[in-house]
This record gives sequence, structure tokens and C-alpha cells, in this order.
Amino acid sequence: MSDEPNTTIIREGGGGAMWFIALLLLIAVVGGLFFYSQQSGSSVAKNNAIENAANNVGDAAKKAGNSVGN
Repeated sequence: MSDEPNTTIIREGGGGAMWFIALLLLIAVVGGLFFYSQQSGSSVAKNNAIENAANNVGDAAKKAGNSVGN
């Protein structure tokens, strides 16, 4: 055997995998927020349509009441 010292090189990496997972998580969060905002927008539009329909029914009832009263 020789008396020369052995040199061992240890590489600790994996930082690239962590960035990839973080990027995927960020994309998932942004996508979820987008779909949530779209859902909220349709709910507001539905509520506005119901409110407009109720107002139209109320106006029609007033006109009918005025016609009967005359």
C-alpha cells in the first residue's frame, strides 16, 4: 500500500430540483387564483342578472297596478 492520502470529493446539489418545485407551486397558486377570480366574476354577473329581472318584474307590477287603478 502507498502512503499517499486519498482525496474524496462530495458534491451536494439538488438546488435545481428545489427551484423547479417552487416554480410548479407558484404556477399552481397563480392558476388557482385565476380560476377563483373567474368563478367570482360569474357569481357577480348572475346576481346582477337576478337583480335586474326582479326590478323588471317590480316595474311591470307597478304598471299593471296603475292600469287597474285607472
